Amino acid sequence: MRSRFRKTSTDGSSDDGRLRVLQNSVYVERKESVMATKHEDHLSQRHGAVVAAAKAAGLLSGTNSAVGARVPRELIDRAKMRSGIASTTDLVEYALAKVALEDDFGARLVSRKGAIPADIALGI
Repeated sequence: MRSRFRKTSTDGSSDDGRLRVLQNSVYVERKESVMATKHEDHLSQRHGAVVAAAKAAGLLSGTNSAVGARVPRELIDRAKMRSGIASTTDLVEYALAKVALEDDFGARLVSRKGAIPADIALGI
């Protein structure tokens, strides 16, 4: 089954540059909706995992501290969009937790370069 595409606007009055599927539109909309839901679930799980790890490490206990910073609006908006977090406070907490929990595996691996002798028998 072929689908035809045409540039149309949402209300039909002017071209907004969007590409709409004229045939099988219900399937396409449903597929996009399911994909969006899966993406949102993934973001929610990732956010939950980071916050749970931060709690387990004791990073979210104790008294709260106020943080004030001047940050470009675009950075905040993009971070909220990418993370699925609506609250700026929750976004800052999530970002700080990610930095605090970040492992240094890559740096440790690179620092070990040359630590194993070149003539070692690997048994392969």
